[in-house]
Amino acid sequence: MKFEVFQSPKDKKHYFRLRNNKGDIVMKSQGYSTKRTCINGIESVRKNSQVPERFDAKVAKNGKHHFNIVARNGQVVATSSRWDVQRQCKTTMTSVKKAAVKAKVEMVAK
Repeated sequence: MKFEVFQSPKDKKHYFRLRNNKGDIVMKSQGYSTKRTCINGIESVRKNSQVPERFDAKVAKNGKHHFNIVARNGQVVATSSRWDVQRQCKTTMTSVKKAAVKAKVEMVAK
């Protein structure tokens, strides 16, 4: 897995996404005003992904499964992609727990 950091040309905010080894996006962040605060968001994912209680599994209105990683203060740090099958969601949570802590960070164009 790897984190990608980019700045949106539309709102000029910085975002990160976490990609698996196949290149699929598994998590996305909110927008951050600076690159430094975006990197802090990645560090929060790394830290909070090691605490099982910080994973908040959800079912969207359309029936798809996803999860959030939530900081100690209750703020959502990153939101996963959505899956039709709950098992895929759980498998991805396990993968994030194992890999996010050591995933490299790359700056990308978008």
